[in-house]
Amino acid sequence: MSEPRVAITEPAVEDRLGFWHPDLGYWETVGTPSGRVLDGYMDGTQNVPLRPHPHSVFLDGEWVDGPPVPVPDEAIYAEANARLRALAADYPAEERETWATQAAEAAAILADPASADATMAPFLARRALQRGWTLEEMATRVQALAVAFADASGAILAGRDALLAMPELPQDWNTNDAWWS
Repeated sequence: MSEPRVAITEPAVEDRLGFWHPDLGYWETVGTPSGRVLDGYMDGTQNVPLRPHPHSVFLDGEWVDGPPVPVPDEAIYAEANARLRALAADYPAEERETWATQAAEAAAILADPASADATMAPFLARRALQRGWTLEEMATRVQALAVAFADASGAILAGRDALLAMPELPQDWNTNDAWWS
């Protein structure tokens, strides 16, 4: 059984500070740096408001909107592919190659559970026997997993398609909020 998933959250805005240096650009800290750390910052470093958008530019002491940074379609495809790989990461490729067979056998069993036997589903029959399950229990489990995977992968591909169709991407295009609708 895999470990429970943990949500990683961004630090609260009130816990972050923004800094700017003409040669180094912009950076943020979480929490207030110690005096020793601040003393190590280069001369000319300024404490500034947090950058409102990734494409904002610090000009004459304030943030102004800069041009949006274009995101190539390849980056959106790569993000979608990474999300799909993560979805199936707990299963080895060899097992994933059996999913179509398992789904087909599960559908056949569940279409007529009363007459289901090992000859109509040899793959699932062996797995059910090993687990001490009936063919119908095994088929129900396989079908539930297939539906869950189809739903999640469909959501990822729908998110990809929606992002590709946008004339201008939101600044958070690669966060979960932009991918799950």
